[in-house]
Amino acid sequence: MTQTVTLNVPDISCEHCERTVTQALTPVEGVQAVRVDIPAKQVRVEYDEG
Repeated sequence: MTQTVTLNVPDISCEHCERTVTQALTPVEGVQAVRVDIPAKQVRVEYDEG
């Protein structure tokens, strides 16, 4: 079952930050998608529960 968590990341401010976060989370086992919203300063992670 896929779960979604939204993380508040107050220091995210640029595309470099977006790439860094995406590259760090994508290889984590179970992570299906990473979406970064710079203006909202949030990261949404979809992952398989388990």
